[in-house]
Amino acid sequence: MSVCVAMLLLAATAGEITVVGKGTVRLPPDKMKMMFRVSAVDQDIVSAKGLFAERTASLAATLAEVGIGTNEILTSGLSLDTVKEWENGKMAFRGYSFSEWYTFVAPLDRARLERLHTSLVDCKTIEELNLSFELFDTDAPRKEAIARAVNDARAKAEAIASAAGVRLGRIEEIVYGCEGDNRHERGLMKATLADGASMTVGELHEIEVSDTVRIRWKIK
Repeated sequence: MSVCVAMLLLAATAGEITVVGKGTVRLPPDKMKMMFRVSAVDQDIVSAKGLFAERTASLAATLAEVGIGTNEILTSGLSLDTVKEWENGKMAFRGYSFSEWYTFVAPLDRARLERLHTSLVDCKTIEELNLSFELFDTDAPRKEAIARAVNDARAKAEAIASAAGVRLGRIEEIVYGCEGDNRHERGLMKATLADGASMTVGELHEIEVSDTVRIRWKIK
């Protein structure tokens, strides 16, 4: 008999049983999210702004060509920063940077995703790209995971009570998420775009949503 089980049996004979249950739900992703950035840098602020405007216009044309609607794109808002680098032991001014992040969210469609990625690479305006596969509805699987965690805890407690020759009584305490928020997205995949490198979407794995619950019973 393991030390853990022995301690639980001892607790049972003392009048209470406390166990931790875990529940897991696995689902295929149904949402694709792509985040990409456009930026431009120049020592002259007017030139930097003009270059950025040209690149965003090229991006808009590219998105229109592949049928991406403006309602499917969220933007972070234009940001302006100064770029400095260390040179000869001191910070040297390199220019003004205009940049903006774009987020594309839509139902998962591999063919559409491939077309979008290929077009973004070809238009030469994107500097970074992050891709993830997620779930639109996270509440339902989380509730199911909690229900399974409760059932798991009860099954463990009943087994311990039976081994100790007692029966479960009323529930004294329930603590949800007792081992942290355990939502795992095993379907998550990120890629960084650099120098027009190609990307393969690859195999999509299931997304795992899990949760834990600690329950304390009186015994009788």
